[in-house]
Amino acid sequence: MTADYNVIGVRPSWGAASTGCSDASDSVGARSRSDIAAPEDGRTPPRRSPPSLTQYCGTNFDTRRKRCRRLMYLAMSAILEIPEVRQRVSRLSVEEYHRLNEVNDNGRRTELIRGIVIEKMSKSPLHSSIAKRLYDTIARLLTKGYVVRREDPITLADSEPEPDIAVVCGAETDFFQAHPTTAELVIEVAVSSPTLDRENASLYAEAGVKEYWIVLGTERRLEMYGLPEHGRYRESRQFGADDTLQCASVPAVRILVSDLFA
Repeated sequence: MTADYNVIGVRPSWGAASTGCSDASDSVGARSRSDIAAPEDGRTPPRRSPPSLTQYCGTNFDTRRKRCRRLMYLAMSAILEIPEVRQRVSRLSVEEYHRLNEVNDNGRRTELIRGIVIEKMSKSPLHSSIAKRLYDTIARLLTKGYVVRREDPITLADSEPEPDIAVVCGAETDFFQAHPTTAELVIEVAVSSPTLDRENASLYAEAGVKEYWIVLGTERRLEMYGLPEHGRYRESRQFGADDTLQCASVPAVRILVSDLFA
């Protein structure tokens, strides 16, 4: 899981090294160099303004969006490398987050992680297929007293993640007024990168989530974290495609890992 940063008021540098957009920046740089060449009569040439963001990124919508997003991402990444800036990042409380719209200004869904609003990634077909298979299998296996939820919020102390799968105690009617604050089992599907999902293990351990699974889609294996204590999981195990995983916190859930990829 990764995040696109929506940065307002960032003025880009026009060199290739700072933007990373070699095709656009090279052409802009070439025009700028010719513009400032001294005329033969020795007079100082008129000062030219840098091209607008529209000129720089192009008029085609898709091309413009990609280039502008890259500019903004690079600018924000550089800013966040400064320790003093990271210390001054204004984090949101869960209550403040609840006052925001369901989607951000880019029309994308978000989740709150450690007080930081992160855009949710689009899902690949493999991600969606594995998540759907997990949901259907667990829903079929669950006994009375448990509810399986899919991409629904869990409200924690400083975060509100929306895991792919969560199994919670209770009934659907228990969550008409408030989201769950813990779970018996949380599962995330990681196809591109599991870095954030692994980092989120501490979130779930702090909330007393009894088991946390990360399904590594392209590697066809599964990581299991259990026995939460003092904000960490004391147990960590890996399961291959030929292994069967029995959930200790929800005994009815027993899954052959290869069935997720068959």
